Amino acid sequence: MSLHDCCPGERDFKLPTRILDLELCDGSKDLRLYEAQDKFGSYATLSHSWGTGPKPFRTKLASLDERLCRIRLHDLPRSFQDAVKICRALGLKHLWIDSLCIIQDSEEDWASESSQMARIYKDCLMMIAFSGYENSHQPILCPRPHVNTCELGDNLKGVFFQSNLRSGLHDDPQSNLGTSPCPLSRRGWAFQERLLAPRTLHYTAEQLIWECTKFSVSESGRWDSRQEYVIPARVNGESKNKYYSLWRQLVQNYTLRDLTYPDDRFPALSGVASEIQKRIDDIYIAGLWRDDLHRGLVWEVHRSGPAAKYRAPSWSWASIDGRVLFKEKGNSHPIESRVNHHHDAMFLSHHIHLTTSDYFGKIDRPITSEGLKLNSDFSAPLPLDRNRSSRIL
Repeated sequence: MSLHDCCPGERDFKLPTRILDLELCDGSKDLRLYEAQDKFGSYATLSHSWGTGPKPFRTKLASLDERLCRIRLHDLPRSFQDAVKICRALGLKHLWIDSLCIIQDSEEDWASESSQMARIYKDCLMMIAFSGYENSHQPILCPRPHVNTCELGDNLKGVFFQSNLRSGLHDDPQSNLGTSPCPLSRRGWAFQERLLAPRTLHYTAEQLIWECTKFSVSESGRWDSRQEYVIPARVNGESKNKYYSLWRQLVQNYTLRDLTYPDDRFPALSGVASEIQKRIDDIYIAGLWRDDLHRGLVWEVHRSGPAAKYRAPSWSWASIDGRVLFKEKGNSHPIESRVNHHHDAMFLSHHIHLTTSDYFGKIDRPITSEGLKLNSDFSAPLPLDRNRSSRIL
């Protein structure tokens, strides 16, 4: 498969724990679930909306052995069948689909694999996104909408304009993917999938849209060099403040989206959090960063309200169902004016009890803090144990 140089030096990466093998030795169109066991290779990932209807074809503990032996192509939902066909047409042997590659009724396996999301999507060769479709049962490879053709007037005889795009879509690819005609743009898990994948091929009802770290371009000829869905690498000596600001912006956008299971508020963003942490080397505290608490605590509810079930302390944005907005520097909000100077405050301690091994995942009891105190700047090592804690004396 030939790609342009958006990610130079492309190489094979370690395969996910389980992945779909699309080339059975018997030459059939069927596939199987494959336990990679530290094997390396190239693979595609699928980003899709499960929808509100029947659940997509899933792997459970009782069906795992069967899936490892064979999965008949025609047993899969229509969109999954089309994802397999797309990969085969592109010469890709492996495909990762969450509902098939994670054991859905095993809390232990789900927690372990969800903590690997950053690596799974970041290391894929490309992501296939069914951005314009509501659920996994809709066919993707089907006839396009009717193409409208009109002649451009008496002075331009023989010159025609063609369009198969619905009215109301924006001119640029990024806008098309971020508006209501794009169902996947409303899903919480799809947010980090799009941020982490190095390149994505979006399927909408009207056209294909290519997106990578350099640009996005659609079949209609529109292209955009904006990089809204890229977490930039940190340059030596560069301030961490731009990453704190980026994190707050990402959280604002993320909280606009829906989650089938509200308890996924942290897990569905854990891959992005892990990538941000690599750039700032800071301690993650219930969706906020230790060295940015003076700004991270200044948020307000824009829509909805407190969650029905505990999943974060009340001062964390994750305790809210719905969108939150942060008060950025320069805003006249009175609280922001009092916390703008981070060197005036010192964080003393915190304690978090994680429910899984995912450092950025779910927590199951309140964080206890001994408060803030006037002091100078400080630093502390990053703890990685399950019951993580830190204390500044």
